[in-house]
Amino acid sequence: MSNYAVLRGRIQQQLGELKLEYDFAMEQAELARQTQIEAYWIASGFGLQGFYTGIEKIFEQIARVVDQSFIIKSERWHQELLEQMRTEIPSIRPAVIDKDLYELLREYLGFRHVVRNNYTHRLDSVLIAENVSNLEKCYQDFSRAMIDFCDFLEAIDKA
Repeated sequence: MSNYAVLRGRIQQQLGELKLEYDFAMEQAELARQTQIEAYWIASGFGLQGFYTGIEKIFEQIARVVDQSFIIKSERWHQELLEQMRTEIPSIRPAVIDKDLYELLREYLGFRHVVRNNYTHRLDSVLIAENVSNLEKCYQDFSRAMIDFCDFLEAIDKA
């Protein structure tokens, strides 16, 4: 069994976890809209944080297994990892994500930083709602990118 087969399995598993985070964030946002209860927006924000964290776990595995690079946990490592995924590495792999998805994910990276570094009562429901509004597109685009990338890995294994 190749490392790529294992990686494909891990990506598929993480996509399942990502779907749960997506569903949770969307459900909580809908409850917030229906009830006007602020706590549901906060819960949705934590779902968004989990969503991006799941994406980053996939990116870390790709960096380690395919790129054979180890992420040095510097002040900018999260941004550097995201940039690495939008970069084609000649004779190694294509870009994992395109420019549009990169821009969208940068927003979620920034949002996650806000959630992680603020008190719960200071989280802004308007900011959370803005991020929820793009979540479906982000989820669909990311899922498609991962399916395409797994297809690339499978083709390498067969070659």
